[in-house]
Amino acid sequence: MSAPTSPHAIDVPALAVPVAAVELGVVRADRPAQLVQVATEAATALAEVIEQQKLYSVIQGKKFVRCEGWTTLAAMLGVTPHEIGVTEADGVFTATVELRRLGDGQPVARASAECGAPDEVNRDGTPIWANRPRYARRSMALTRATAKACRLAFSWIMALSGYEVTPAEEIPHEAGQRPAAGASASGPSGPVSRTPQPLSEKPAALTEPEPPAPWDEVSSPPQTASQSAGPVMPFGTKLKGVPLRDCPSDALLAAKLWAEKKAPEKFARFIAEAEAELSGRAGE
Repeated sequence: MSAPTSPHAIDVPALAVPVAAVELGVVRADRPAQLVQVATEAATALAEVIEQQKLYSVIQGKKFVRCEGWTTLAAMLGVTPHEIGVTEADGVFTATVELRRLGDGQPVARASAECGAPDEVNRDGTPIWANRPRYARRSMALTRATAKACRLAFSWIMALSGYEVTPAEEIPHEAGQRPAAGASASGPSGPVSRTPQPLSEKPAALTEPEPPAPWDEVSSPPQTASQSAGPVMPFGTKLKGVPLRDCPSDALLAAKLWAEKKAPEKFARFIAEAEAELSGRAGE
């Protein structure tokens, strides 16, 4: 005998509860596995761009992506950086940058970074940025903040691309010196001590006659023997001895590319200093 049915009972159909979708820029997914799949596709495309355009710096054998590579990733995900503000105190600039979605303007991440501190020095104890022009310090602070904001939001996708997740601009200047060929970057008791080759000396392998260098084809500022102006151009017929901050950008870039091609290990210090100088001019 069946149990009596209440005359007030009402059959209510089961309702499907929607699963909240994950949305980050243009990355949208209903499941974690789908999110990883979409991110992997973006990471694969990103790696191709970074490799083709050389948007990374090789530091101690590892590839660290520069700000241009990080903003490329952000653009691929429908996100753009926006300057929130820049402050200056005692010559040190602090910039704040926010990432926003293109679709609705909603913020995705925010970060701040500084440039110009006197304790940011090279191996000779000379300040790297403190003596640079104000515009260069301000520009580098914005560059660092932009890359850092992208790292906070998308480091996991950069890792899927196979690169280090720290922007190249955040690596200490001295860490950017590439170790000598065949030498270990570090040992049981710390970094390997070695004497750097003076920038004024050209490697013996490069003493043979060379065609006119591209940086010698541009007009150059008067040469100066003062070393207080910071790093100088180590070679060339017109720009040798000229402070890097006084060298035209196209000539400095050409010299950096030449050094990377001819003798990257022996010119590691110049390459790092030229890269720092060019990064400081970004956005001019």
